[in-house]
Amino acid sequence: MNQVIDQVIERRFQARVPSPSSKNLEPENEILLKPIRRVRLYENAADQIQTLILRKKYAPGDRLPSERSLAQQFHISRHSLREALRILDVMGLIEIKVGDGIYVKEVNFLPYIESLNFSIRTRLQIERDTLVKLWETRRMLEVGMVD
Repeated sequence: MNQVIDQVIERRFQARVPSPSSKNLEPENEILLKPIRRVRLYENAADQIQTLILRKKYAPGDRLPSERSLAQQFHISRHSLREALRILDVMGLIEIKVGDGIYVKEVNFLPYIESLNFSIRTRLQIERDTLVKLWETRRMLEVGMVD
């Protein structure tokens, strides 16, 4: 558990803090830390299980340990673990079979790629429309200034 906490601390903190030896707040005398981000237990558990699946520690079709066992290993409540499992289920990484167990699904990146493609196209269209409106507004202002 302490290793997990240390990893979270290393990844999540970054801010400017004066070094112990400095007497002033000049940039060269500061240590770089990361801002504190609140991490929920279920997010941490979901991240760890996701990493195991993506690193092929569990193959498609493999059965994960029981809810009780996973909750004990993570030192979290079963409720928090169920939240983590729901996230992984929605992501398409696992399948929860009530009364049977939790199984790893075949990882299919096509839906993620399609979703990302749609998001990028939508964003570009919005930015394009915004730029066109900005250009039209500027043109109207320039014409008004000339008159």
